[in-house]
Amino acid sequence: MTCNSPIRLVHLLALSAISLSPTCPAHAQDWEAQADTRIEQLRMADFEVRVTDPTGQPVMAVPVDLRMRRHAFPFGTAVNFGRISQASEMDADARLYEENLLDLFNTVVWENAHKWKTWEAEAAFSVNVFAEATAAPAAFTQNSGNLSSRPKTQAEVPWTTESPWTSAQAGNAERSPDLTPIVQELVDRPDWTGQSDAIALIFSRGSGKREAFSLEPSGFAPRLRVLYDGGGGQVEWIQTVQNIGDAAEEKANSSMDLTSGDLDLADKWVGLRFTELDIPPGSEILEAHVQFVAQKTTRTRETIIEQTQWLFDQDLEVRGHTMFWQNPNALPPDISALRDDPTTQNLDTMRTRIFDRVDEIGTFYQGLIKDWDVVNEQPHEHELTDLLDPGAPRERAEPLEEIFQRARTATTPNTQRFVNDFGRIHQGSSNSDYFRHASFLADQGVLEGVGFQAHLWQSSMAVSGPKLWELFDKYAALGVRLKITEFDMYDGAGSTSLQAEFLHRLFKAAFAHEAMDGILFWGFWDGSHWKNNAMLFNNDWSLKPAGQAYRDLVFNKWWTDNTDLPEIDRMTDGAGHYATRGFKGAYEARAEAGGKLGVARGFQTTDGDHLDLEIPGADEAATERWRIAVSSRLNDGTESTAGGTVPDADTLTLGGGHTTLLRFRDLPMPEGMALIDARLRFVAAADNDSSAATLNIRAQRSVNPSAVGNRPGDLLDRPLTETVLTWANVAPWTVADESGGAQTSPDIGPVLRELIDAGYLEDGGDLALSVSGQGGSRSAWSFDGHPSRAPVLLLSFAEKVTYVESTASVDWPDGADTTLEGDVDQDSRLNGIEFVLGSSPVDGDTDPALQLSLTESDGQLWVAVEHTRNLLADGLEAVLQYSYDLAAWDDLGPGELGAVESRLPRRPEDPGTVARRQSRFPAPTGADTLFLRVTAR
Repeated sequence: MTCNSPIRLVHLLALSAISLSPTCPAHAQDWEAQADTRIEQLRMADFEVRVTDPTGQPVMAVPVDLRMRRHAFPFGTAVNFGRISQASEMDADARLYEENLLDLFNTVVWENAHKWKTWEAEAAFSVNVFAEATAAPAAFTQNSGNLSSRPKTQAEVPWTTESPWTSAQAGNAERSPDLTPIVQELVDRPDWTGQSDAIALIFSRGSGKREAFSLEPSGFAPRLRVLYDGGGGQVEWIQTVQNIGDAAEEKANSSMDLTSGDLDLADKWVGLRFTELDIPPGSEILEAHVQFVAQKTTRTRETIIEQTQWLFDQDLEVRGHTMFWQNPNALPPDISALRDDPTTQNLDTMRTRIFDRVDEIGTFYQGLIKDWDVVNEQPHEHELTDLLDPGAPRERAEPLEEIFQRARTATTPNTQRFVNDFGRIHQGSSNSDYFRHASFLADQGVLEGVGFQAHLWQSSMAVSGPKLWELFDKYAALGVRLKITEFDMYDGAGSTSLQAEFLHRLFKAAFAHEAMDGILFWGFWDGSHWKNNAMLFNNDWSLKPAGQAYRDLVFNKWWTDNTDLPEIDRMTDGAGHYATRGFKGAYEARAEAGGKLGVARGFQTTDGDHLDLEIPGADEAATERWRIAVSSRLNDGTESTAGGTVPDADTLTLGGGHTTLLRFRDLPMPEGMALIDARLRFVAAADNDSSAATLNIRAQRSVNPSAVGNRPGDLLDRPLTETVLTWANVAPWTVADESGGAQTSPDIGPVLRELIDAGYLEDGGDLALSVSGQGGSRSAWSFDGHPSRAPVLLLSFAEKVTYVESTASVDWPDGADTTLEGDVDQDSRLNGIEFVLGSSPVDGDTDPALQLSLTESDGQLWVAVEHTRNLLADGLEAVLQYSYDLAAWDDLGPGELGAVESRLPRRPEDPGTVARRQSRFPAPTGADTLFLRVTAR
């Protein structure tokens, strides 16, 4: 390419072409302008907010506040196992790690947790503990084998456990067994003086692995606790490792490490030297153990699954890394043994194990992880495929196609399967072996994506924007998607400014390319980074220049927020529409009129998308109305009664023997407000089922309901509310994309109130609703099918009023159809029987009147409540929302007849309007007295 030849972006996605002039050194600004143009076309869309009142009439000339909540484009990072979902008061870094992860990214990938060796690691841990047989052990040195060669005590204690460790915890699991025999042998030695003696404890190599803090941070160092009886009673002595070099590791090759930040128990020899012990000679040792603080959570499969689920629950997309990687450090022990003894039988076993590995992990996360590095670093790591297909080019070895075919079978059709490799960004389009590798698999029809790791360690690797486009064009021509999978730079002193400069360049080039589907860092904080030189944060969590560059691009330049605009520029038009152009992603829109607020949350991803926002009417009790959409693809899913969920299906089947779960994140519970109405609304995905359908809606009784899983029974076995809302006679949904009354449920408020009363939704949070039913079914769009048409939850809130409880007892007369009526007078009497109403709960309400009528008919007791409100004049606005809970019982005791909630929402046009509601109870039998309790709120 020369400076006079244009760069033409490929158009594999049927997007219009843009011819870009290349960037010569003197024209970098021109290249950036061209990239901005391309980004505006690719990553933004025209959409609008449609504001209406409850009758569907447009609300004109109201300002709309529109804020972006999440990018549709994947911006992500690798995460370190044990850092997330482990925040505690003990580890401020864990909390900051978690907070910044959720604040900055929408996509993650495990550094190691899904790699073959880690995924199959056993939880069991076993080492032997002894001490150096001397009262004055020398400090540890760099001499080869310095730990394993020390003279051992005769006493030796085995430490075997299957209990996993939890990051930043120091509990029973992280405590050694009782080391009394070892310490007793030392204090009984003739050279033990009891004055500034020392103990050097040695933990041998063994099986499994546990990772503990060394000397930093302060207070996390291992400590030795000894309880002894020196003749004058029990004495406790506690000492921590004090000095650098007194916590040492000896590797498998016998080399020493005296400054490691973590201690790899069982994986290496570990030595701990405790100095200045003042335990009298001959003391009886009663107890002794070493307390460690776990640096990382033990990587057992169970904890990997739990922490991956936590990522799903936070609406984070998870990439799979990796199904097959031949690096020796990532292979299970049995595969290494087969490699080292490559007989025909062993190679057959190896081939089967490789294919089974792909089948197993792909099936386990089927539908949950839709983006996998199937083969990693094949041009660099190819020892196993060389053995299985000797003489074949490493990038086209025979097992590779079968590995991808297995991956296709084990995953869902929506899954993208990638190759991934390092060293390609700085090589530009000149690299050939990786291209041959990708071309081979693309020609077989098994490859969907090519990943570029982008680990850069020299300033010369920071290539220009046009060179990056040239590279992306070359691979995109294969008909595949592209991704920056592992971006970092680490070339030592002075690199921070280069990091920021190249981050800006790489992100802009990638974001401007139509085949690019995401950019991920390989770690973001120096305290948890493989090279201790992450892009975004220093070890003390101060922001690096590259971190600021990332924020400037992703959350400023490429972020939509209109709240800084003058009101005139964000007003609805005559049709109640506010039109704009914004970056594709999740949004929250707010509009207010007449003191009433409407809020809508949803996704805008294509031209023509819109958010419906409803503001409560002036004659309504509601003060706020929220419209909250399902916010990620793992927050909705359908499972048949036979079991088996497909989380990434394009549509949801409601009823017809299916159970559908809808999970709504971050529900509002506005302060001072009460929930008065809640409904589900769907967008129809047209089907031909016109048979009768009845749907039952319940909620999950959990504080933090998890995202949709794929195991059989995940949606069927969840604990649900006793309260159920029956949606009977659901009209057929035969018109695609229809969303109105036929697709809107009745009020499910009673279901939510059971959760609120039980404390599950008292302060908002996440809500999971279960929709089931037999008979006919209805089909709705899921988030996966159309993010902007995902199911929504409609919530209405009104200002809370004061509770007033009243109890009346009246003689029950003979005869049926008898009505007892009475007004509450100044003496709080009802038909001469005491009936306490209390003070009026709303200012401005004068002379409140409450009338009760009771009628027995056909074995049923009907209780009617009528309430008249008289308001002060001069247009005083007051909350005209009352709710009455009615309970009735006879002499046998409270609750005998049950209780029914009867709400009386009203917003009368004129003062003095009467609101009425009836409730029905079983009629009392043989009772002389009926008790009625009315709770007004």
